[in-house]
Amino acid sequence: MKRHILLAAVLLLTLSLAAGAAEPNHGGTLVAANALTLPHLDPDKTTDSSVGQIMWHVYEGLFELDAEFRPVPHLASGYTVNEEGTRYVITLREGVPFHDGQIMTAHDVEASFHRYLRNNGGGRTMAPFVESAFAEDDSTFVVEFNQPYAPFLFFLSSIVANQKFVVRPASIIEQFGDETITEHVGTGPFQFHSWVPDQYVRMTAFADYAAHSGPSFGYSGAKTAYVDTLEFRIIREQSVRTAGVRTGEYHFADAVSRDQYTLLQNDASLETWVVSPFRQSFLIVNMGHPPFDSLTIRKAMQYAVDPEEMGYAVVGDPNFWELNPSLFPPDHLWHVPDAGAGIYAQPDPERARAYLEQGGYDGTPIIILNSREDEIESRSALTLQSQLEAVGFVVDVRLLDRATVVEQRSLRDGYHVHFSQFITPDPDPQVFQAWMGTNKWIGNWDDEDSRTMDAIFEEMLVTTDMEARRDIVVQWHEAFYRYVPYVKFYNFSQLRLTHESVAGYSNFVHPTFFNVWLEQ
Repeated sequence: MKRHILLAAVLLLTLSLAAGAAEPNHGGTLVAANALTLPHLDPDKTTDSSVGQIMWHVYEGLFELDAEFRPVPHLASGYTVNEEGTRYVITLREGVPFHDGQIMTAHDVEASFHRYLRNNGGGRTMAPFVESAFAEDDSTFVVEFNQPYAPFLFFLSSIVANQKFVVRPASIIEQFGDETITEHVGTGPFQFHSWVPDQYVRMTAFADYAAHSGPSFGYSGAKTAYVDTLEFRIIREQSVRTAGVRTGEYHFADAVSRDQYTLLQNDASLETWVVSPFRQSFLIVNMGHPPFDSLTIRKAMQYAVDPEEMGYAVVGDPNFWELNPSLFPPDHLWHVPDAGAGIYAQPDPERARAYLEQGGYDGTPIIILNSREDEIESRSALTLQSQLEAVGFVVDVRLLDRATVVEQRSLRDGYHVHFSQFITPDPDPQVFQAWMGTNKWIGNWDDEDSRTMDAIFEEMLVTTDMEARRDIVVQWHEAFYRYVPYVKFYNFSQLRLTHESVAGYSNFVHPTFFNVWLEQ
């Protein structure tokens, strides 16, 4: 039995092969049991990461992330950028076929990119800065910005909230426009076959796939579809997913109970995979109404919380969580190891009470709004309640169904704090600009401090020199702990299972099934 852990220190590893496998086998059907239902299969039209991690077996990007989470050419063969950082000339790989037999050209990239700017969350963030985007010829795509745009390639390859740009045939874009695409034609190693909502997504190996020659990591580099059929089953019950892998009905299970880790490790028919870094836990603060429109009251909460106690109470086994003050994991390009010095994970009840008194807290009940369907969120809410009440806050925990939570948190006065979980290995700090600053996401932050945060992001946006940009990232971390728009708790891991018949599986933040085969 092996314990496979994806840590920042070993992100340089590429494909990890199961012991004893000589040559990869071709053929068979691989069944992956996934936890979440899917609204549709168009990654541009949702931030639901389950859609992307399934459909990125079908769709591919001009750029993908390498083992250091830096963007590298994939459907692109290379690029140049002018000194001002405003004009990117991207050369495409030649002879790459779509699943319908058409050969990809820059005209397909142009059509896909303009749809991306209008529909995708990452694209809409980028759109105000794009001056023009066009096919210069069949193999050359040009993007011109109205100012330097430092995170361009990072956004194109982002695995966060489906922000990645993928290429589809221009004919598909013309057919569907800005409507949700239901005819899925990509360039990936698997081609779409069928989808039965709430049951499965099925895809088959693409015989004419034009594989990249680079080192395999995540979605980048060489990919081979060894199995004939790949099927993602929607299995909501955690116990059913686990039992299915143990019996061999499923070959993979996502989001397995961490409480069963030791038991599962000792099962010879299984391989356990601890995915770390996976996500980081934040408390999102609503600053649109009292009491957290007051920085003093936010600081009281900052010193009231104990991330270490939260980790033990919510996640439990320390194999599955760790304290980390940075908004990026260790060894990541943008990791700031000493962020929040003297603040992060330094609970101080007396100081919290002093800030409460100084801020004139009047006993307004603090509404903790979260989903009762999510174990992490519900446990976190109850643990936070005891920590806040210990320093004098009055707390009202509201654990509701997911749809109601989403509706309530969109209201300016619908909540006070809300737990959320972000993918840990974000490719670029600019990703946070959509979530943190004046009137961003659900925070309702609008004061002098929010505009200071806006200015930091704006400077980061135009700074293309990586060393200078890193200095700004350090400033951003300092502002994060000074203004308390969120409270950072801990990084936590995911537990996954594969059946003993699975070989070639590579432990990435998203489960990927190219380069994977079934042993006879």
